[in-house]
Amino acid sequence: MLLIVAPAISSFPLADLLLLALALVAAYAATDRTALRRLRFGVLRLRWLLLSIIVLYLGFTPGEALSPWTPGLSWEGLWEGCRRILVLVSLLAAVYWLLSATPVPQLVAALDQLLTPLSRLGLPTGRATALVALTLSAVDGVEGRYRTLKAQGLKGLDLAAAWIGDIEHQPPTATHAVLLLPWPRVWEWLLLALMLLMVWNWPR
Repeated sequence: MLLIVAPAISSFPLADLLLLALALVAAYAATDRTALRRLRFGVLRLRWLLLSIIVLYLGFTPGEALSPWTPGLSWEGLWEGCRRILVLVSLLAAVYWLLSATPVPQLVAALDQLLTPLSRLGLPTGRATALVALTLSAVDGVEGRYRTLKAQGLKGLDLAAAWIGDIEHQPPTATHAVLLLPWPRVWEWLLLALMLLMVWNWPR
């Protein structure tokens, strides 16, 4: 479902994106007690990207000026920049929700199942799923170590140096064995088809 929605929401109107972002954040918060803290951490890591997006769209989108004293800044650019930011926040909340609600072994097994047609063509999909398993299993540990060091009072360069040193001395993470999931049932395929139809016909 995430793979269906992700490429489509970039064309959603601002009001629809705002509702989608709020719904995803609420669903994620209902799944995980630490959701809002984790989401805040993720947004803060993207703060310079988000700031550059709003600056670029605000200053380089033609349209009605914000005020007579800011002729180079347009309302159209402000709304479009906000829309692009909501796209990223929505995707971030959706990915965090997926990782919170789905155990890593099941997620890797689902990805392996999704790539089955490519493996039958001779592509090494097993290596890709193994790399995904390593990455996903390491994410929580890396983020948890950051919060622990920050709680100890470290800041700035000291925090960054301690965090990097901690990661470098961390023992290698073991891969997860790929589970064998049952093939999706008919109603699950119908649900995906319905979502694809909704996204395709969503008013732009």
